[in-house]
Amino acid sequence: MTSLDVPIVFAKACEFFIQELTLRSWVYAVESKRKTLRRDDIANAISHEEILDFLLDVVPQEVTFSNLVKTITVLPMRKN
Repeated sequence: MTSLDVPIVFAKACEFFIQELTLRSWVYAVESKRKTLRRDDIANAISHEEILDFLLDVVPQEVTFSNLVKTITVLPMRKN
């Protein structure tokens, strides 16, 4: 392999990766009875597929309002 082959091989590897991520995400879209991939389908694929664990820090998990409220600390009001 020469240095001229590297971009071609890398592009093909990226193509395979995107295809694999898309197929694994598609499973979650079908389970939700949708024909369109959404961000949460990709996040579910990443969080449930061991082979995609390296992306866990890249794709933030969705925070629900109820979970956010649980983390808020209420401070007493200051008297002036």
